Amino acid sequence: WNEKFNQLCAFKAKSGHCNVSQNDERNKSLGQWVNVQRMSYKKNSLRSDRIQKLNSIGFIWDVQEKYSWDSRFDELCAFKAQNGHCNVSTHDERNRSLGLWVSLQRQHGMKNSTSYAHSKHKVDIVMYLKIMNETNLWENGSMRKECHTRR
Repeated sequence: WNEKFNQLCAFKAKSGHCNVSQNDERNKSLGQWVNVQRMSYKKNSLRSDRIQKLNSIGFIWDVQEKYSWDSRFDELCAFKAQNGHCNVSTHDERNRSLGLWVSLQRQHGMKNSTSYAHSKHKVDIVMYLKIMNETNLWENGSMRKECHTRR
């Protein structure tokens, strides 16, 4: 267990998160171990000292909850604040997941799908993504205020 935990710590240091995919060929074994930890936690069969160790490195027990729409929007706000744009690359390992989410939001915006569950959020994100090339909106503070308010 400790060996895998140390591998997870190294993965987090490199990638910035503990969400190791079971489909990642390079980290398949670690991804499976992470999944077992989550299942054990849900079944109340994971020892409390192990829960504490995993919590200490920011382990996410419920991936679905972590990556809710609002938390992704907050991540995008932070990315924008740090990088000055919303063009999140899907090729950057550290931000790949966020990049895929942004891409999906753009697709929903272009389709203008009324069945999209987050219709209010869709409007927010489409407007937000438009500022990629309109830095004056960021500089005048209107979008910065929106990000700050959401946090």
